[in-house]
Amino acid sequence: EVAGKLALKYPDIKITTPAYVGSQKPPKHIKPGPNTAILYAPIRQRYSPTNMLLPIGEIRHIQEELEGWHRIASSIYLWDYVDVIGGAPIPFPNFDPLENGWDFLIANGVTGIFLQGCFLGHGSLGELKSWLYAKKLWNPKWSQDDLIQEFVHSYYGPAAAEMAAYVALQRNAWQTFRRDFTPGMGLKFSGQEKKQMYELLEAALADCAGQPTYQERIERELLTLLSLSLSAARPESLADYSSKLSRAEALITKLKVKGFGEGTTVEE
Repeated sequence: EVAGKLALKYPDIKITTPAYVGSQKPPKHIKPGPNTAILYAPIRQRYSPTNMLLPIGEIRHIQEELEGWHRIASSIYLWDYVDVIGGAPIPFPNFDPLENGWDFLIANGVTGIFLQGCFLGHGSLGELKSWLYAKKLWNPKWSQDDLIQEFVHSYYGPAAAEMAAYVALQRNAWQTFRRDFTPGMGLKFSGQEKKQMYELLEAALADCAGQPTYQERIERELLTLLSLSLSAARPESLADYSSKLSRAEALITKLKVKGFGEGTTVEE
């Protein structure tokens, strides 16, 4: 009703209204006007790490609701959750589930998207994700593989080969998760995968010796891998845990990390 009155004097101004929790389901007897943008935020279906790793168009509840909104609303924005929120900043390969969602969103009338994650709060591959998703939101047709290659070579310099393999390893782990998925199942890296990730980051650090800018970029990623090891329910051994904890504490001090995850500012 407010939007309808506003449209009489300011027809070009849009009002957003959240379709969120109790208002997530499309109404039966209300039709939003052309100046009302529905901000669809399916937190119940997307907030869990497992559901963030599924293509959004494959989650039946979201599929049905978004199709319903598309029938009655002329403007739809999406608020999506795409990284581990408020938890440990561990490797979280959500590249391909997002890539598999663009066509579904476009087909269902979504014209604006806000992606909520912890990318700049010391999340895994945070800089790559922030850049990649900004590019994909600008033009969903651009090749994700080409964009990842462009960023990795520009951002990691002499360590580009190892970091490209590191990203590929994470993405392959997602492929395994997707192939074997059953409801409630989470993505877990095998012991061999974690070993390979450590080896790649160590090799990347060696390639960046004497180049502090590149070295710190690798060390930030190493900190997320250490967090993955330290958050394990059963550490491999007390000695291994102690060694990784000491290294993580040293990196936290060196990189001046004040906080992890949601709520951490870029400056922090």
